[in-house]
Amino acid sequence: AGLAGKSLVNVVTVLWVRERSVEGVIEALRAGRAVAIQGVAAYRLSLDRFEVSAGARIAGIGETVAAPPGAPVLVRTTVAASDGKAHPIEVLLVRSGDVVARRAGRTPLTLEYREEGRTGAAAVFRVQARGEVPHQLLSNPIFVRPGGAGA
Repeated sequence: AGLAGKSLVNVVTVLWVRERSVEGVIEALRAGRAVAIQGVAAYRLSLDRFEVSAGARIAGIGETVAAPPGAPVLVRTTVAASDGKAHPIEVLLVRSGDVVARRAGRTPLTLEYREEGRTGAAAVFRVQARGEVPHQLLSNPIFVRPGGAGA
């Protein structure tokens, strides 16, 4: 048992590695390509997709995308279940600390969010998903920074 009655046995950190090696794990940790997941042995939520695009540029977890002036920002995410079955969930998209989009349904669940008329301010996007207790998921961020047409 952990603090406040939470067992850390059911909490895992999933890394998005580019290669299955010690070096690949270290590189993923440094880059911040990680998702925290709480679940049970029967199944866990999984973040099958999380990307932010601005113009032709795309970034994934732990990465930064430079948004050209006036370019819309599009966020796409899909949350599934490791057992491939449909489970009730709510997916929230958090932008710089504020929930900007949410969708409830069953896994796999896709949420898309489009932001128009950006003023050039930086932003941080995260995905949070909540399923039946104890199922939860929280991603590391994707960063958006202002960038010129050639950035």
